[in-house]
This record gives sequence, structure tokens and C-alpha cells, in this order.
Amino acid sequence: MALSSSPEKVLFWKKHLEAQPQSGQTQIAYCKQHGISDKAFTYWKRRMGSANPTAKQSLFVQLSDRRPTKVLFPGGAVLECDSGTDPIWLGSIISEAQTRTARHP
Repeated sequence: MALSSSPEKVLFWKKHLEAQPQSGQTQIAYCKQHGISDKAFTYWKRRMGSANPTAKQSLFVQLSDRRPTKVLFPGGAVLECDSGTDPIWLGSIISEAQTRTARHP
């Protein structure tokens, strides 16, 4: 099933779906703090999770000049690097980690 919503809407929900677990808050508390409907959050959580379960999840990494970049991998591994890290090198590390995770879940 393809997502038919606008890219902006998909990115909005992707951001919140990734941020909620990292916030340490329950879904309900997170939604309340951000003015988001809990039902809409659940809807998008299911929709984004089931859009294409066999496809690799894309990972957006935005490097900041102000703070180190942290990449959290499934299974709890964390990669932290300076904001000046070469994005091409970082992308190759992330790609390799995703490949290894897919081979050895």
C-alpha cells in the first residue's frame, strides 16, 4: 500500500513517530504536550509501519553545527560523531549497519 499523503504530512508524522520513544514519555503524554491527537498518532504509527514492511526503512540524518550527531540503531547500538563528520562517510556506515542488521536480526 503506497502512502498517498503529501510529503510534508508524511515527514511531520515521521518526525513525531521517531521523537516520541526518545522523549521517554508515553504516547498519550507526548501527544498532549505537542497538541497531537492520540488517535491520529496511532493511525499514522500503524500506517507508516505497514506501508511496506519488506522495504528498508529510510534513515534521515541531519547534521548540526551546534551539537554532535547521534544515530540510534535497532537493538540499541548508538553511533555518535562530531557535526563536521563527512555525510557520505556517515551514510556508508549507516548503510552497512542496516545491511548487517538485516542479515543478523
